[in-house]
Formats: sequence, C-alpha cells, structure tokens
Amino acid sequence: MRWCPPVLVVLVPLTLAACGTGPGSGSGAPAPRGTPAQIETGGGGVPYQVELVREDNHVSAVIPAPPDAVWKQLVRVYEEIGLPPTDLSEYDPGQRRIGVADHRTARLAGDRLSLLLNCGHAMGTPREDRGDVEVDLSTRLSGEGEGTLVVTRFAGQLGRRGSMCASRGRLEQEIVSRLLERLREAPGAFRR
Repeated sequence: MRWCPPVLVVLVPLTLAACGTGPGSGSGAPAPRGTPAQIETGGGGVPYQVELVREDNHVSAVIPAPPDAVWKQLVRVYEEIGLPPTDLSEYDPGQRRIGVADHRTARLAGDRLSLLLNCGHAMGTPREDRGDVEVDLSTRLSGEGEGTLVVTRFAGQLGRRGSMCASRGRLEQEIVSRLLERLREAPGAFRR
C-alpha cells in the first residue's frame, strides 16, 4: 500500500449550497494544510470551526455536539449513503461504533467507487467500478471536551486476495458534512 503524508481536509461552509457544496455534491478534494473553514450552525447561530484531519488510515473531526446526539444522526447518515441497518456488520450503540466489512457495492453516497477509492491504474474502466471491490467502512464516536470526536476509516480491496485500495478522503468528508447538516436541523443539538 502506498504511504501518503498526513493532509488536512477542510470542510467548506454548508451554507454555500448554491455553489455545489454540502451533502451529496461530491465536492471536497483535500485542501492544503492550515486553511480552516467556518460552519454556520443554522438560524444565524454561532459559527463553529470544524476541521477534518486525514491521517494514514482514518479521518477525524471534532463536532461541537454531545456524543448521543451525534450517534442518533450517524445511524441515519449511514442509511443515506447507501448502508441500511441490514447491511451493517458492526452496530454497537454502547461503544458508538458502526460499519461494514468486506461489503460489495458499486456506489456509496451517490458516487462511483472510483471517486472514493484509489485501487491503482488499469486500462479501460476504473478497477474500482468493475464490481469486485470489497469495502471496509467504520465510524466511531467518543467524547472530546465539549464535543464529539468522529473517527472514520475507509478502505477497499480488489476481491479477497487483490490489492488494497486507499481512500481519497471524500466519503469521510461526506459523512461529516451530512452529520453537520442533520445536527443543524436538530434543535439544540450543538453546544454553545
């Protein structure tokens, strides 16, 4: 597997829906380190800075809301991106962990896998879109000061013995974007 240096992935303001950002837009390539964005929490509330930090094998963000509120929305977000409860291989409300392992799918969050994973180069159709990629996706939540630490791991593998596929960071960003959007809609979910 190729090693990539840590990169800061920045979430653009969700209030700019007219510019094609936010849930379902497929935007959000990793941004350069050190450019935080402010997220307005709806209703002209206090803007919060939310930074997504990409490390070797996961993306993390601290959301200014209690873990129980974030968990309720996380279950719904997984369903929105195409992973209903019947597909989950891990669902642990006590530990606030959710995910799938060795899951075959052609799309997640409305995007082809080639936009979410990098499985290397091939001639013709991207390897990620040929239907033989098994994905592993998991998210865990834990209390972090006044908020919730959201850690998401996403990777894939070509078949059972094929090469590993590295995340492009877009799905992890989409999960946090959708969490923030749902929390904005939930009265009193954000901490002040």
